[in-house]
Amino acid sequence: MIAVKNDQTEPTHNDDAQPDTPPEPDWLDDAATGEWDRLALALVERHLLTELDLGALGVYCQSYSDYVRLLAALRDEGEVCVGSGGRMARNPKAVLMKQAGDRMVALGARLGLTPADRPGGLR
Repeated sequence: MIAVKNDQTEPTHNDDAQPDTPPEPDWLDDAATGEWDRLALALVERHLLTELDLGALGVYCQSYSDYVRLLAALRDEGEVCVGSGGRMARNPKAVLMKQAGDRMVALGARLGLTPADRPGGLR
């Protein structure tokens, strides 16, 4: 990070400064915003986040929020519900939760969220 010292135009390096993280998209809900804050900082510190990645990170974070919300609903309602005609059926929220999880896995790989997906095995 570069900081200006004593109002001089000559920059000095400030190794203690926090890296700047991009602001979260305004369409993220609260849980997704929390995940954005956590991941954006970690990815910026590792030089793994660019302007081109922000949309994917946003979708990842919203998918995380959706997954957590749907998991809580399934724990409350159960994975089986009464379907049409009174028959037992799989709760449709289970399908939505799986889709959110699948998006997280795919986007997590693109963003380098697992050691196997990071360049040079960065941790």
